Amino acid sequence: MRWVLALSFLLVGCVSRVLQLHPFTGDTFTIGEPVEPRGKPLGPFSGDETERFAQLLERWRPHLDRARIPGGAIAIVLDGHLRLSAGIGVREAGHDAPVTATTRFRTASITKMLMAAAILTLAADGLVALDAPVTRYLPSFTRAEGDDPSAVTLEMLLTHSDGLGDIVHCPDGASLAETFAMHERDHYWAPPGRLFDYSNFDYALLAAVIEQVTGRRFEDVVVERMLAPSGMRTASFEADVDDEGARGHLGGRVVWTHPVDCEASRAAGGVIASVQDFAHFTEVLLAGGGGVLSSSAVTAMTTGRVRMQTTPLSRYGYGIVEREHAGLRTLEHGGFAYGMSSIVRIVPSRGFAVVAFANGPMQLARLANAAESAFLGVTEEPDAPSPATRLEDYVGVYDDPFGWLGRFEVFLDGRALRARFEHPRGPIPGQLAVEFERDANGVVEYAVTRNGIGRRVAE
Repeated sequence: MRWVLALSFLLVGCVSRVLQLHPFTGDTFTIGEPVEPRGKPLGPFSGDETERFAQLLERWRPHLDRARIPGGAIAIVLDGHLRLSAGIGVREAGHDAPVTATTRFRTASITKMLMAAAILTLAADGLVALDAPVTRYLPSFTRAEGDDPSAVTLEMLLTHSDGLGDIVHCPDGASLAETFAMHERDHYWAPPGRLFDYSNFDYALLAAVIEQVTGRRFEDVVVERMLAPSGMRTASFEADVDDEGARGHLGGRVVWTHPVDCEASRAAGGVIASVQDFAHFTEVLLAGGGGVLSSSAVTAMTTGRVRMQTTPLSRYGYGIVEREHAGLRTLEHGGFAYGMSSIVRIVPSRGFAVVAFANGPMQLARLANAAESAFLGVTEEPDAPSPATRLEDYVGVYDDPFGWLGRFEVFLDGRALRARFEHPRGPIPGQLAVEFERDANGVVEYAVTRNGIGRRVAE
């Protein structure tokens, strides 16, 4: 998926470069570099629950070591209740303090699950309406001349379907208002409501809505309405300098001991929590709300509404992804922060959930697959890719007038699909996912990336 692929910059400024588009699955490709093989399964698993959990931890450790990640933690929910949890490794490279099941990590984008749930509690209290324009609550919200700011609704923000670009610059200590001021003259990247494009800016706007309708800091509202009642006792948006939490690492090196932060970043990915904390939140969802959310709110939150990719079909609900894995309906979200990784996966029909954190960059979907295999008995293999076969469908010239891509051509070179970027407005990552979006007639209309959206203008 677009929002979990690593970024390594190859193309900057006005340098012309031709990069290959590697088929990934359905209408999704990676630009520049193919996705690396996932390697051997972690299973098989045997014995009772405790033995299988021990095997899961033991087999995860060498993967952390190879990635030069000093530690991680995992929690397993069975029959709707937190059953198993543990940490492995250390909180900080070169130190002895171990990671435990109660060690707090920066949880990154899985914070969006909690933000969305908090918005739903405000909707239940009549303080917001999801189909209302954001300008009802934020009259100061503006776009570039010619773009109608009232075209964006709260539901579009929740589902990343508003056509707003992502946050490019968010200095440490910047307020929501300061971040919005940096983007107040931005154009829409695509017509609001037309397609999915993951953006942290969306959840920063939702945080501002929370503050406007409650008159309080959004962090306090989310803690009061979601974290505390869900039993997330050690979770918060705060990290003291002397906090005994996990430190962020890249390449085995400590890159921060205290999160570099701005309010917009906190809104999109700032909750600091243990795996046990987040396991308790999954208990709430598995219990149909558990007295914290109404059952209708849980249904609304976990129903996929905007298609993310075609194969396997994935849809974004409110702060959560609905998809199918190994024949089971799953609800999940992943997260990457500077030097941190996270994943939450829930299988409602089996009362199962897995929460995993690592204090370094790692694709944790593989670990989640292994946990499903260990405790649900399903196949551990990842979804089999089903790449598109008609590469001719994507050939054409695309124009991104407002993002970083500029005008670019997608063309066939033998049986390879390539993209020629002539005058990009910003860096083009060396491994960037692109989802080609089709119109109502099945004709490719857009090339969607986290760095910009190009609309096909000619062939």
